[in-house]
Amino acid sequence: MFENSAMNKWVIKVVLICTMVFCSGFMFNKNPAMNSTKMAQIIASLSDQFKQQESIIQFVIGNTKLLCLFDEKHDRMRIMTAVGLEKALDSDVLLTLLRANFHSTLDARYAASKGIVYATFIHPLSSLSEAQLRSGIAQVLSLQRNYGTSYSSETLIFGGE
Repeated sequence: MFENSAMNKWVIKVVLICTMVFCSGFMFNKNPAMNSTKMAQIIASLSDQFKQQESIIQFVIGNTKLLCLFDEKHDRMRIMTAVGLEKALDSDVLLTLLRANFHSTLDARYAASKGIVYATFIHPLSSLSEAQLRSGIAQVLSLQRNYGTSYSSETLIFGGE
């Protein structure tokens, strides 16, 4: 590859070091996969009220009622809270929600289902870290609080209007 044998040795060392560093992330993973039991324990530790029935967790933080739905077989979870009624959305508000989802909601999103508008955080379950879970809950609470005003989940806004 290279004419200089010192350069060959250097390239081999760099490749070996990079391989070792990359592989060590898998061998010494300090954040094992999230599961429903671990997630429920974290949510319970943050909650003022907590109730779990199978794959549904109902919990309260402050005055806000939240739901966590999960499916380990399909590796998905979502946390959500109602923020309003779909029938109250005119085209301007709907466009504002779509823009907020792009610019200012970060990892959480506004969504609508069965006549209700929700603030929601959706993530694969197994790759979810405790920090992401905590942040997702905080963002959902912020979206609920900021619905009708800034529509943001944090102070960080990308691009935006």
